[in-house]
Amino acid sequence: MSSKNMTDIIEAYLLQLLQVQSVIEIRRAELAQRFEVVPSQINYVLRTRFSTHRGYLVDSKRGGNGYIKITRIDENDRAYQLVAVLKMIPSQITVQASQELLQIIQEMQLMSQCEVELISTLFRPASLNRVSAEEGDQLRAHLMRELIERLRFEIIQEVE
Repeated sequence: MSSKNMTDIIEAYLLQLLQVQSVIEIRRAELAQRFEVVPSQINYVLRTRFSTHRGYLVDSKRGGNGYIKITRIDENDRAYQLVAVLKMIPSQITVQASQELLQIIQEMQLMSQCEVELISTLFRPASLNRVSAEEGDQLRAHLMRELIERLRFEIIQEVE
């Protein structure tokens, strides 16, 4: 069976469990054994299909008694998801990394495609050509944090 198909099968199994309860805890080794895959395949599924911006928190403990705990985040708790995205931003980010973060924000339906394209234009090297590449990466990270904080503020204001 191809890796992609197995990834889909493992994802479907975990989603089925999450339909019954919003938090599941399962042993990584047992899951790998059940689907006859190596544990790194389980890690791949968790990293790509159960990320914070997709609405899940994954906590895992490695080792002999290792487990995986997946929690489904309430769709309305987008402010919490943004905090998780904020934590992903290092002190410097490349143009590529900023594009990926903007894509996450768009997938969370917090910005339109047009807004993402406008912000992307500002993050390009040509827009930051008056500073060194390192300073541009720092500035890009700072601006991305400011953008996310503002989006978070808007979400909190909607709720109040």
